[in-house]
Amino acid sequence: MFIIATPSLIPHDAVGNDVRGQHKALLDSGVEARIFCESFKEDFYSRPYLIEREELQRHLKDPSVTLIYHHSIYWELGLNFLKQARCRIFVKYHNITPPEFFAPYNSYYAHICYLGRLQTKEIVNLHNIKFFADSQYNAEELISLGAKKVFILPPFHNLDDFDRQTLHLPLAEKLNDGRFHVLFVGRFAPNKGHRHLIEVLRRYIAFYDSNVVFHIVGFLDPGLKSYHDEIFHLLSLTKLQNYFLIHGKVSFTELYTFYSCSHVFLLLSDHEGFCVPILEAQKLYLPIVAHSASAIPETLGENQLIFLPGDYVKLACALGVLKKNPSYRLYLAQEGQKNLARFSLSILKRKFLSLTLSNDPHW
Repeated sequence: MFIIATPSLIPHDAVGNDVRGQHKALLDSGVEARIFCESFKEDFYSRPYLIEREELQRHLKDPSVTLIYHHSIYWELGLNFLKQARCRIFVKYHNITPPEFFAPYNSYYAHICYLGRLQTKEIVNLHNIKFFADSQYNAEELISLGAKKVFILPPFHNLDDFDRQTLHLPLAEKLNDGRFHVLFVGRFAPNKGHRHLIEVLRRYIAFYDSNVVFHIVGFLDPGLKSYHDEIFHLLSLTKLQNYFLIHGKVSFTELYTFYSCSHVFLLLSDHEGFCVPILEAQKLYLPIVAHSASAIPETLGENQLIFLPGDYVKLACALGVLKKNPSYRLYLAQEGQKNLARFSLSILKRKFLSLTLSNDPHW
């Protein structure tokens, strides 16, 4: 039996999608698998497979059981499970945002991230654990802490859900108004690079024209209101409110429409352990301009436009070139499609099963 453990399980979440994808891959292969989470929000898949804490603790004593533990945030209970376990253990590391990003805005968030990163060190020091990481960037962090062997295992995803979507027509009409539409998708948080986006927008308007709109899509966490206020104030100071539209969380149909009808995806996050929106943009033929921070370059792939962090002039000029050259946008989109092949569900499933079902004692 396999048990997949994660602190929380919610719909449309990157870690949650990975958990559900791993579980489904095991079931499809005829392997019995269950899921444990401390917090659950209905996702219309997981409920029949959930187990209670007492059952999990009983299985952890069984050497024939395999535990797959998803490490993405501080989880006191989860670390206790790892210490108690006498079964085979895999840890999937999704990375934890460094606390300094949150410290000026929410001391609790910063503290939780601090504790989570301390937990990473503690987990690495436990014996007989095998590690997976979403990216080489994440793997190198584990290795720097003392992990001996880490296998790169990109996360399962729900990209195929886009195949069943149709456009949100009122939004599509707004995105077909003759202006240049630049998209960013990600939680509205301090590590996501909103100040960088504003700096690029300022230079784009100065160098080219004001016939441009940046669309910022992603959850506005009430716990980060002071950060949101800081960004709103910066927009007011720079008089860019009408060019930098913050949409918050949107429906899946609206998300599909933003990806399908925008001209460029601009990615300037300071910290990403993988970055699923890269795959979403490439899935829907949206060319990407990015900077070379954290895991972004390796997820983005070859033949893409990547610049050094802080090089706002070149980033703005890249947008200007792409606006005037639809054929170049198409080239980047086609190269993105080639990159996307690395992350096909069939490839991810085959690699996941080959690693987790292996009896190789040297793994």
